[in-house]
Amino acid sequence: MRLQRYLIGLFLLLLFLSCEKVITLDLPAHEPVLVVNSFFSPDSIWRARVTASQAIDASNGLKEISDASVQILENGMPVDTLVHDSADLYVSKRGRKPVAGHAYTLRASAPGYAEVQGSDIAPRVVIPYNLVFKDSVFVDAIGTYQSEFSFTIRDWPGQHNYYILDMYKIYTYLWDNRLIRQVNPIDVDTQDPLLDTKTSQGQALFDDATFDGEQRLIKVSLPTAYHQENDTIYARLSVVTEPCFRYVQTMAKYRTASWDIFAEPVRLYSNMTPGMGVFAGRAGYEMILP
Repeated sequence: MRLQRYLIGLFLLLLFLSCEKVITLDLPAHEPVLVVNSFFSPDSIWRARVTASQAIDASNGLKEISDASVQILENGMPVDTLVHDSADLYVSKRGRKPVAGHAYTLRASAPGYAEVQGSDIAPRVVIPYNLVFKDSVFVDAIGTYQSEFSFTIRDWPGQHNYYILDMYKIYTYLWDNRLIRQVNPIDVDTQDPLLDTKTSQGQALFDDATFDGEQRLIKVSLPTAYHQENDTIYARLSVVTEPCFRYVQTMAKYRTASWDIFAEPVRLYSNMTPGMGVFAGRAGYEMILP
């Protein structure tokens, strides 16, 4: 009986192996386009990164574009020209910054590529107050002690505002005689369904759909162990535009899908026409947990 089972199993294995077929995909030719990524804020000078899109089967990394023409426009008139630096970024040569509440357009072109552009506004910052940290408030479903961090904001009225809360630690250490600064995100969650919060690694995303123009308590939880390591925990609340919000949402989905072989493809949000990438405004306020 054992011999019979062995022979049957061997036959099925050989049958499976004999049915293997190699399929060659005939991919269409890829026409590269400019990819521009620029997140701008009233507290920082203009910056942008310009690369070229790659074919799906490309073996090399990003193709940096160092000879692009990058302009910032306001009301259709150029207000700044960005120049390429040693870090493969395009920066404001004059050190100019966006102005809160103003709308801007970034226009970029490079030899051999179609001109691309995107538009967005520079939002106004919202300053949190009444910062409170409570240690070991509850134990979650897997037995981990969770602490609670809360603060209050007053939402700008009459407009749809989007928010991103980033929580992280900053580690500084020496490596090869160089001072390295490393930012590590901290897991964050919320117990407040009214916020309609979506969380990803180190971030909580929400909008003001339920509290437009009102004062609102924001409350999140984080593993107690993070705060017990005697390291400083930072929280940055950013008012962001819809393009920035949607880009971060799709980026979170992309990171999740990259670890799941059964996940559907995720297309990153873009407001660059006709290229790829994002030109998006944000205004942040950094806090240190008490």
